[in-house]
Amino acid sequence: MSSIQEEAHAQEEEVDEKTTLLPVQTHVFKRRWYILFVFSLLSCTQNGLWSTWGPISASAEEAFDWTDADIALLSMWGPISYIITAFILSWIVDVRGLRWACLIMAFLVALGSGIRCITDQPPYVKWTINIGQFLNDLAGPCSAIPPLLSATWFPANQRVTATAISVTISNLGAALMDFILECAWSVFVFLLLLIYFPAKPPKPPTVSASIERDDFKSGVKNLVRNVKFWLICATYGVSVGVFSCWLSVLDVVLKPHGISQKDTGWLSFYAVLAGCVGSVILARTEQYILENMWHERGANKRPSACYPTRYPNLYSTAVVTFYPLSALEVSLYIAIIVATLLLNSAVPLYFEMACEVTYPVSEGITNFVLTLVKNAGGILFLGLLMVPSLGTDWENWAALGAIISCVPVLLLFKERFSRLDVDEVNR
Repeated sequence: MSSIQEEAHAQEEEVDEKTTLLPVQTHVFKRRWYILFVFSLLSCTQNGLWSTWGPISASAEEAFDWTDADIALLSMWGPISYIITAFILSWIVDVRGLRWACLIMAFLVALGSGIRCITDQPPYVKWTINIGQFLNDLAGPCSAIPPLLSATWFPANQRVTATAISVTISNLGAALMDFILECAWSVFVFLLLLIYFPAKPPKPPTVSASIERDDFKSGVKNLVRNVKFWLICATYGVSVGVFSCWLSVLDVVLKPHGISQKDTGWLSFYAVLAGCVGSVILARTEQYILENMWHERGANKRPSACYPTRYPNLYSTAVVTFYPLSALEVSLYIAIIVATLLLNSAVPLYFEMACEVTYPVSEGITNFVLTLVKNAGGILFLGLLMVPSLGTDWENWAALGAIISCVPVLLLFKERFSRLDVDEVNR
């Protein structure tokens, strides 16, 4: 353990040496908002296609003679596909840039949505739906792009907010994609990216963005040795990973409680919407705290960028504890909506926190690995759902246990601001 601590200390010293730099010509381009919006449409579409079947599981089972295990498999293609493509797309982002990676992901989403439209006749529909779902989910690593895009295009005082906006629009896909023509929309998003989506701006928006990141191989090695990063991965992967997959099969979870598919659909919609609003509010609050504490106290006495994430996990523990013990429909609705609000609000801060403690490792590699761990947790959860003899009651307690286990780690976590130090000292 001492050797790991020495390596971590050496990494901190290396970052400190890079903090004060020669003046760099920076510029913030207005087109950054268009780039953010177009990418967010891609992420929204991919997420919406992945989460299609959970809210309508009862109708799908009746129409296609499917089982709960079939619905679980459709959701599980997300984490399975993510593990397959995470490091490949991470390498493409690192070597070829954002444009190539996003075009590949947009093409996979459009192809997958097209294959899903081939037939609706059993038993062939099971094959086309699963193949289409698999192809769409190969683009799942787009969920790791927001922190990299915000670091590439946005100034330091807008990074957290930009990440939150992208995550928010992505989450809206789970609530809105049932209401639009999926295939045509997917092709439209692909064309938007094809027409104009540069890998990076002509000039960097911040000093830290101008600094060359570790190459792919070195970055992976540094991540493996970074203890703080793995603490973030563990808390994010266990709490958000399990809870997001639990939410994706909410109709299956609530069916034994007599909750109709229609009510479950509206419950999911309100829960996702609450999480979207919470993400932006918490991000802006965190950005405000950081800005004020920097000016008042200086670089060495700023608050934790991860500090607000501790409270959503703590509060959602109390809320989700109430859910398995509740027999009242109204209190069940409140518990699920509030828990989703609190946990999803912390997602952008997890991303930014990981970038801060791993700098100068590329934001792309960092968050691809972070979300890879989240998907590994999802595979375990959804895999158990496919075992018929287990039932569904265990799922609620599993979600509760996942959140509770992360609270002590977050309370004891000591943060570091490697990337933000570079921008603020050289501002």
